[in-house]
Amino acid sequence: MLSSHPGAIYQQDNARPHTARLSQQCLQGYDVLPWPTRSPDLSPIENVRGRAGKATAAVPRYRRINCADAKTMAGSSTGSHK
Repeated sequence: MLSSHPGAIYQQDNARPHTARLSQQCLQGYDVLPWPTRSPDLSPIENVRGRAGKATAAVPRYRRINCADAKTMAGSSTGSHK
């Protein structure tokens, strides 16, 4: 997979799977940018995920209604029964 992108420069985030010996061996011979230890500010995807999470959390999923309104809504959707 890596060889299909000639001239590409890779970057790791120092997560445990990425620092494993096997991962390091696979990347030998490729350009890999250094990543400072414990530096979340340099991870653009984490910043995007954080902003997206805040934006979706701000959207209300449910609307509170009282019992009378619920009965009215239930009656109008199924037809009123007398």
